[in-house]
Amino acid sequence: MKMMKKYYIGLLGMLMLWGLYGCDEASREMFEGPYSAFFQLSDLKSDTTLILRQDTVTYTFAYDPDEVKTRELCIPVVITGSESPRDLKYRVEVIPAANTTEGVDFEPIASEWVIPAGKMTDSLHITLKRSASMSTETKEIRIRIVDGEDLVQGVKEKLFVAVRVSDILEEPIWWKHWERKGFGTWHPTKLREWIKIWGGKGDLSTDQNIYWFTYPKECAAIVRLKKVFDADPGFYDENGVRLKIPADF
Repeated sequence: MKMMKKYYIGLLGMLMLWGLYGCDEASREMFEGPYSAFFQLSDLKSDTTLILRQDTVTYTFAYDPDEVKTRELCIPVVITGSESPRDLKYRVEVIPAANTTEGVDFEPIASEWVIPAGKMTDSLHITLKRSASMSTETKEIRIRIVDGEDLVQGVKEKLFVAVRVSDILEEPIWWKHWERKGFGTWHPTKLREWIKIWGGKGDLSTDQNIYWFTYPKECAAIVRLKKVFDADPGFYDENGVRLKIPADF
């Protein structure tokens, strides 16, 4: 029995060593390569000039002074594992929409980028150009991380980003919260008139902790907007339908 006990103890020790070796090998493979890259759009949440929706980043020049002609976007790119002791190159595919022209609506975007040694994050830089046609249509640049060089594709759901840019007032994220009983269906004319009443960018992204304290003020201002639209018969959408503000509080 003692011999059997020693045998089992020895066997258990060998299995534990094999397990530790296997884990060590898996860890080494995970943190030493192959490295992979993906976009991390959530890091842009603090930039209130951008509208973020899933894999899309939207920017409008409409709030900028006329002299502002360009805007640089820095799209965060992250690698898996740990920092590399050397620079890591990754590649992207850039596909402009049919109405979007390189050199006119945006500066050329390189197909090869580098994440410096010792870093796990970096940015893909995109320079948007305020073209005349942006006042009537939205442009779009589609960018995808592809296999190649030192980095392969990372998290499947984060390999693609669409950058949309215009000189038109874009629907802000907070609009949906006020749509049904407040502003009604989205239209840039409504936001433009609302800004005249509320000031700034018309932002109603109220902190939920003080929401109930500011709600009466916001409702009163929307009622004022309703009176503007009721009194002026000149507010119509592109289909000739008159724009209305419900303000149904």
